[in-house]
Amino acid sequence: MSINDCKSALEICVDSLSLLKNRPNTNRSILVATSNQQLACLTQLRIFTNSEGDSIATYALSLSEEGSFNWFRTHELHLHYCLFACRYEEALNIFEKASQHPKFESLGGAVRDNWQLYGGYLHLLAALGKIELAKVENVVGTFRYARLSNEIEVLAKDKQGMNIPLIFLPVVYHLVKGTFDTADISPESLEKYRKRYLDNDMNRRSAAFLNMLIAFAKRDYKSASAEKKIKKELEVLAREQPQVAGQTFAVEIIPYEDLWEMMIG
Repeated sequence: MSINDCKSALEICVDSLSLLKNRPNTNRSILVATSNQQLACLTQLRIFTNSEGDSIATYALSLSEEGSFNWFRTHELHLHYCLFACRYEEALNIFEKASQHPKFESLGGAVRDNWQLYGGYLHLLAALGKIELAKVENVVGTFRYARLSNEIEVLAKDKQGMNIPLIFLPVVYHLVKGTFDTADISPESLEKYRKRYLDNDMNRRSAAFLNMLIAFAKRDYKSASAEKKIKKELEVLAREQPQVAGQTFAVEIIPYEDLWEMMIG
């Protein structure tokens, strides 16, 4: 999907909702699905003005039975919207509301995996000093990547999809904590992963970000040669930002540019 496709999709969502709302017999699930698509488009286009996404989420939730698939899906999309808008405390609050629901434990498959992944990234935000660790632990629990990666089953098989943020999570976490050298990760293994799974049109942003992480891991990201390389990769991120070339934008739990700024800030 290109940015133009997303803009068109957003316009279609807005027009469709306006039309469907005026029909007395419109199925609620259709209204919720259309609202959720609108929320996803706003996130990808990074339109955060006037709290439009919050209003859409509130509307979708008003039509959903609490604890239903649609109810959890709207919360998931709203959480992602808040992460892209750098509203990290609100993202944690949404996670708390969803995870405390009695039906949360019955979620399975990729849906369950997504929530676990979000929990891991909330811990990463705590490591980056953006949320209080005590608050995150109170909501998500203690961060143990080994357990997280073992419990995530569906996403782990999606080598060019949501497996990417699962792979990136411990890399960024250990780099931030200063424990990369003692972790079971090496720049060489990351290079192999990049060449095998990310060196393609669909994953250009992820490949560029991983190159930046490798430079960070080698501790030479402030050298003249590394700065030149990182500048090149940042240009890739800027150039490719509107394009996801068939890849779901959800691969980036937090935009790579934001993560990088937090890491070097």
